[in-house]
Order: sequence, then structure tokens, then C-alpha cells
Amino acid sequence: MRACNQILENPKRLPRSGTAAVVLAGSHAWHSGEFDACTPRSLVPVLNVPLILHTLNWLKQAGISTIVLCVNHEGHRFRRFFGDGAALDLDLYYQEDHLPRGPAGCAFDASQIVDADQFVVVEANSIHLLSLHDLLASHQDAGESGTVVVERSTQRNPQEEKSFRPAGIYVLERTLLNHVPDCGFIDIKEWLIPELYRNDHGIHRFNAMRIAPRVHDIASYLQINYWALNEMIKTAQVSTGPNFHCSIVLDDNVQIAPSARIVGPCLIGRNTIIEEDVMIIGPTIIGRNCTIGSGAMVHNSVMWDRASVRPGAVANGLIRARW
Repeated sequence: MRACNQILENPKRLPRSGTAAVVLAGSHAWHSGEFDACTPRSLVPVLNVPLILHTLNWLKQAGISTIVLCVNHEGHRFRRFFGDGAALDLDLYYQEDHLPRGPAGCAFDASQIVDADQFVVVEANSIHLLSLHDLLASHQDAGESGTVVVERSTQRNPQEEKSFRPAGIYVLERTLLNHVPDCGFIDIKEWLIPELYRNDHGIHRFNAMRIAPRVHDIASYLQINYWALNEMIKTAQVSTGPNFHCSIVLDDNVQIAPSARIVGPCLIGRNTIIEEDVMIIGPTIIGRNCTIGSGAMVHNSVMWDRASVRPGAVANGLIRARW
């Protein structure tokens, strides 16, 4: 085992394949209160499933099933959720990053586990909107050893060239990763790309047409849930009833008292109990196995699994967590 990095699971290297993925799931705490202590950022629930699961499904839909999760000291939490990936029809491997190693360092370390020809390196804290099929085809057509996905910055003049910023998605050939040192913190955009340019290696740029919503603080966490809820409502089967108004999506075995009122858009997870005279106003997402006490009001909030609101209480613009 190398001194600079610890591997949680170091299986026998797989036979060489086409494309594997490296998901960057390690992050430092936000230092913004008790929310930091709840769970790693990429495991916060969005539409009642861990945020990183949206990235795993995005990769799977493009035919990528071999994935290395680069995590920090919270690796046991990811393993508890996903195990070896069999339940998701994926092959998951884990790499624990204590130092940290940085995105390029993690990609290099992952390449020592999975013997693929190319790697999609992607941040886990976003919901990715671009077509991964189109990205890989563009990378192949360009004939370069690396592709960086860029998106327009919301903080610059859109007419300026520098208004583009990296979107946290890269396609890297194995030959490119040979330039990455096997120890120390190595970033992609700050170190690897400039190093490649210095050595006359071309880098292809793929423009993302839409900015991917990402979680970087509590406010953006609430916003990504509301955005995802509105996207889901467009195609989901909504529930109807005399107490429902607008778009309500119910999971299995939800118990709603006849006197409760729900104004969407809302998602309510399975086995949740909504007691008498409760008022729920969207956009609101309620997790699984939750309880909302009689006479309470929940508005513009996100409740995690097994959370509760006491009778008569008001939850407005809140994250209600029980972890």
C-alpha cells in the first residue's frame, strides 16, 4: 500500500475495458453549523435518494458500469448505502483519500484499480444534465487525450471567453494519467491541464448547454431539491384527491388524515404519516417514515427520512433531518 493514500478496497485489476468512471465524492465540511455533521455532502438526499445516486444513474444510462468512488474518511457511509453496487447493477470500488489527493490524483489512483482505456471523472455534488453519449462521441471525434466540459459562468459577462468555467466533468485517456504524480495533491484544472499544455498535449473543450445544479451550501441544497421536484413532476404520476391541490406525488403506504390539506408541488415518501389538520405547501419534499403531527404546517421545506414535526409546529424554509 502506498504511503500517500489508503485504498479501502483494492481488488484484482479488472480486464482492460473501454470506459470506467471516477466519481469524486470526498469533500471537506461546510463549517456552517449542525448540518455539516449530518452526512457527507454527496449523500444528502435529493428527491429522497442520496445526491450521488443521480450521478451513478447518469453513468449507468450511458453504459458505464465500472465505477470507483473516491471518498475521504467517511467511506463506511458510502459502503453502507451502496455496498459493491450489485443492487444497482454496477461494479463499485472504493478509494479512501485522507490527504487529500485532489481530482487528478484520485483519477490516477483509480486507474491503478480499474484497467480501463479511458475514464470519465465527475464530481458527485451535481445533477448532470448533458448527454454523456454526446460527450464521449465528441471526445472520440476530437482525437485528444483529454476533454474538459465547460459551462457558462453566472458571474461574468457571457460575451467574454473567460465566462466559461469547468463543469466538473472530464474524459481522460489512460495515457494522459501517466503525467500525474503518484503522491501529493494534484488538481485537474490547476495542475494537470496546464502541465499538458506545457508538454504540447491538446485538450478538447465540450460546451455544456445547461448549467448543472450543484450543492455547495444549504441554500443551494434546498434549491436543487426544488428544481429536481419540478423536473420530476413533469413526468411522474401525480395523486389526486379532495385534499390535494396541484401536483402531489405519493410513495407507497402514505397515511394522510382526511382533514389534512396538501398544496403542491410535493413529494411524500413511503410509510409517512400525516395527522389531522396538517397543512403542507410546496415546494416541499418529505422523506420516508416521517411523521407530521396534528395541526402542524410544513412549507417550502425538505424533510429527511425518519424526521418528524411536532403537533402544531411550523416548518418554513427548513431542512428537517434525523440521521
